[in-house]
Amino acid sequence: MRKPQCESFCGKYYGWISFASNIFNAAFKIGVGWVTASHALVADGFHSLSDSLTAIVTIATLKVSGRPSDESHPYGHGKIEFLSACFFSVILLGLAACIMLKSVYSIFGGQLSAPNFLAVGPAVVSILVNIAISNYGLCVGREINSPVVIANAKENRADAFSSIASLAGIVGALMGFPFLDPVAAILVSLLIARMGYEILRDSSAGLMDGAIEKDDRKRIRALAGSVRGVQRVAFLKTRRIGQKTWADLGIEVQPTFTLDEADRIAHEVRNSLMRNFPEMEDAVVYLDSERAGRERRGPLSRLAGRFGFLKRDVTG
Repeated sequence: MRKPQCESFCGKYYGWISFASNIFNAAFKIGVGWVTASHALVADGFHSLSDSLTAIVTIATLKVSGRPSDESHPYGHGKIEFLSACFFSVILLGLAACIMLKSVYSIFGGQLSAPNFLAVGPAVVSILVNIAISNYGLCVGREINSPVVIANAKENRADAFSSIASLAGIVGALMGFPFLDPVAAILVSLLIARMGYEILRDSSAGLMDGAIEKDDRKRIRALAGSVRGVQRVAFLKTRRIGQKTWADLGIEVQPTFTLDEADRIAHEVRNSLMRNFPEMEDAVVYLDSERAGRERRGPLSRLAGRFGFLKRDVTG
């Protein structure tokens, strides 16, 4: 269930909190990494810098996606969240390629040097900060059902994982194995690339009207089927538009029901979905009359047998 404070405060200010924390992390890690000659820490710092830029995009995206529907955008502006998430993924994949190339050059170009022990502190601080911001962002994103907030939180989580790899490389280099530092940077690049791919996969599914999660679809079917008078859910089609979910479903009712009775059942199905799914923007219920058309019993079946389906506009 969506908590009121998630939308009023957390959803509104998460982007700024993420931006501030990532700017701090980036400046801290790049500065110390440069002074201590840690390739992994510098790479990690640029990752944090990219996260701060995507935080700005997150802020702008949430502002646009929150606009109400209009004549030009009858389904709202929510898909910009998927578009922004795709943008994030491209940035991450490009950054991963740059870090890997630089690290490989360091290994084979003979430019290896052991980092200073001072590089350990920023890595530890970065891990703690990014885990906290990531957990906070995932909580907010799941509560308000926002693809762009979830993508941004995953970027922060990738930053935390990359900091762990950086820390391992720094410690290894200080123990007399300087090649471990650029090797750790390569691991960082692989983590970033994986995160970029996952964000691209999920956001592309949203842009192509992919169905919502399987568990949520099962829940919709169960809720619709639990309404008295519904014999079964004939079909269910769902899609996400930003933070909102849209559903079309067909229900079978007894063919002896009158039109008024069938209409009441359709309303009850819609009301149940809207009440139990805060993210549900709209649901359209169809009365599946295939069986009724064959059996030809009652006023509903006579009408449905002629037209195949009786559509009920459940927006009002």
